[in-house]
Amino acid sequence: VQFWYHLSQHSHLSVFTRTSLDGNLQKQGKIIGFSESQWSHAKIDLIAKAGESTLPFQLILEATVFSSNATVALDDISVSQECEISYKSLPRTSTQSKFSKCDFEANSCGWFEAISGDHFDWMWSSRSELSADFEHQAPPRDHSLNTSQGHFMFILKKGSSLWQVAKLQSPTFSQTGPGCILSFWFYNYGLSVGAAELQLHMEESHDSTVLWRVLYNQGERWSEATIQLGRLSQPFHLSLDKVSLGIYDGVSAIDDIRFENCTLPLPAESCEGLDHFWCHHTRACIEKLRLCDLVDDCGDRTDEVNCAPELQCNFENGICNWEQDTKDDFDWTRNQGPTPTLNTGPMKDNTLGTAKGHYLYIESSEPQAFQDSAALLSPILNATDTKGCTFRFYYHMFGKHIYRLAIYQQIWRDSRGQLLWQIFGNQGNRWIRKHLNISSRQPFQILVEASVGDGFTGDIAIDDLSFLDCTLYPGNLPADFPTPPETSVPVTLPPHNCTDNEFVCRSDGHCIEKMQKCDFKYDCPDKSDEASCVKTSQPPNSVAAASKKTNDISAALSGPPSAGGPYTQEIHNIFSI
Repeated sequence: VQFWYHLSQHSHLSVFTRTSLDGNLQKQGKIIGFSESQWSHAKIDLIAKAGESTLPFQLILEATVFSSNATVALDDISVSQECEISYKSLPRTSTQSKFSKCDFEANSCGWFEAISGDHFDWMWSSRSELSADFEHQAPPRDHSLNTSQGHFMFILKKGSSLWQVAKLQSPTFSQTGPGCILSFWFYNYGLSVGAAELQLHMEESHDSTVLWRVLYNQGERWSEATIQLGRLSQPFHLSLDKVSLGIYDGVSAIDDIRFENCTLPLPAESCEGLDHFWCHHTRACIEKLRLCDLVDDCGDRTDEVNCAPELQCNFENGICNWEQDTKDDFDWTRNQGPTPTLNTGPMKDNTLGTAKGHYLYIESSEPQAFQDSAALLSPILNATDTKGCTFRFYYHMFGKHIYRLAIYQQIWRDSRGQLLWQIFGNQGNRWIRKHLNISSRQPFQILVEASVGDGFTGDIAIDDLSFLDCTLYPGNLPADFPTPPETSVPVTLPPHNCTDNEFVCRSDGHCIEKMQKCDFKYDCPDKSDEASCVKTSQPPNSVAAASKKTNDISAALSGPPSAGGPYTQEIHNIFSI
């Protein structure tokens, strides 16, 4: 490509190519303006990446100015005959790479200022490339190289007005896998630097979801942010927004953007074993535990077909066939978007990954008090596999005052049941998957209980509850725990010469009168004559004291209480064991 250019001081011109609309830009050249500007000729050889020499590409000339009077001009652009016009549209990148990053050293990686013309814009630069008039608006060093020559995106303010918005927009991404994590380093310094927030924008629905925000001055340093994107099945883009309101004064910058674990599983040549599932269209091989869990792990949704809806609940249409427990202190709340209290609870659900999705959470603010609990009851189930069945769910425990989440298994209607699992404390601002194996040969019910911490930043949330290898049970759980029949425990006596009217002391075979057993006095050396006496809480009783050597225990309980006050009285069995 050849062209004529005219650059003033505090400006530069970059030449890029790209082979897809949302792919990375390949830098082909850069020209920096000098104080004595004049028309100059440029000739740049365009080099294709390995494997891309036959692909259609697009040429991009990007001008950047760093002062209010800087200018860039172009004229007479021509492309050599080795290139020809392609009438095909550039494709979008079909899959997100497993690990992608942008350190902004070569270019802006397709991130750009979406609202221009208000003199408050995100710019790509380094500290050393800025004029003295503007260098105070940028960090002294980048994060990647920790030098003044290292590049980043920062907000450049050239003028003031009442409503100024800087919106840094990402390229459009097609989708992400379930484990996708976004991280970046940000700089937010200055007494009037203000707040910034990262938003998720779904291309087809035009809905936006706040994923992250910083509210105030974070000091003169780079800080890291980590955000869980999770499974997003539709095209989307991100934006980092900051509003000036005419009083902005500070340093706002971003560097080292990283997407990790964002691909869907790759196609597999084989998928053997009963514990795995071969996705029908993408041919990925996933764990059987991922089937029918309300998350599209395959990328073609074939792991979520032929599922029993009565064994799933994503709370998009209520709480399904689950029930609020009537014996707890308060109820779970169904919610969309963030919870009312800052710095606790999720900002989006797990099912859709946006603020439109629903989930359940406990509100830890007043009137709730410390250790108050809310419990949710599943339908009654039976295991269909001899190995038992599996309960899967996602939980979110973020906040300074997070207390406890617990899962119980009930087999009796009026009991709390067996504790299967519990977790305490802050687990970070993320949805976490958990599965529990349930072994039961009889019908059971799952109880999900969350307890309030000692402060208002203790919101706990759950989403996407599902069962595998279970079926609904049509009846009810038994009402009472059956009392096992009493069994007599044989006692081995030591050698002795005691008669039937005497009690045998257990340690040495010493004989005492049977009337001396359970008479409040230790007559055996080993105290065994007072060891097997029944205890109950009753007031002292003069008749009981007078008749302790009779067989009529009911008569012993019929007398009036003494004036000495209640205490624990022992009712003694006068018969031998």
